[in-house]
Amino acid sequence: MSEPTDAELEQRAEAARAEYLEQEAGGIVSIESAPDGAVVIGVREDPPAAGVMPDGSAASGCPHPPQERRLIDNEQICLACGEPVEGELQAIIPKEREGTDPTMRVGPTQQPGGLRHMSYDPAQPMSTRPYTPDEVERELVDTLWRLEAGAGWLTTKEEERAAAKLAYELAFARSMLAASGRSEKMREAEALNANRELYSDWQVLELTCRTAREGLHTLRSKLSGLQSVAKSVNAALGAYR
Repeated sequence: MSEPTDAELEQRAEAARAEYLEQEAGGIVSIESAPDGAVVIGVREDPPAAGVMPDGSAASGCPHPPQERRLIDNEQICLACGEPVEGELQAIIPKEREGTDPTMRVGPTQQPGGLRHMSYDPAQPMSTRPYTPDEVERELVDTLWRLEAGAGWLTTKEEERAAAKLAYELAFARSMLAASGRSEKMREAEALNANRELYSDWQVLELTCRTAREGLHTLRSKLSGLQSVAKSVNAALGAYR
């Protein structure tokens, strides 16, 4: 049996590379070897239908969003469906932490703050009374609790946001390689449209984290103001002793 020529070896290598790239593209891109040995890349006219994998098998009912995955006993678990996620561990796996949204006024086991029911009425200033030390103290404790609970909650949300962003950027890059638009803007629009659900998940978490950060900043400012109020109340009471 004669040894293959250099041209035959090169053609086999090109065919193997084309097959590998087609598998990596998820069946959306058509990659073929031309008779002259060149690789021809195009978009399939009949890409896999929704809910169908490139090999024709049925897709899983849950897409296992990256932000919903947690590492439990060294195994990826999807919180959305409760099923284990097969495959390699993703780069960013959020950790579950205790806490609540800092933009929420009252937690599940927390009593309303003391200054929630303000006694000052601009229409009847003479019938109102100042805050008591008890009211100020309860509001201080409530604000501190919301800061502590919100910090852990926000850290988990930040990890979810980072995981969603990474998943979108990787999917966007793969779609850009498969895009058929003539200009860069057209290819970017095509890639964005192909991954609009991942993009939406990422943007929702971006908004959630941004509002939570602003909420924590407001609580810190409120805490500083409450400390000033507490000093004023204590000074006023001390004047009567």
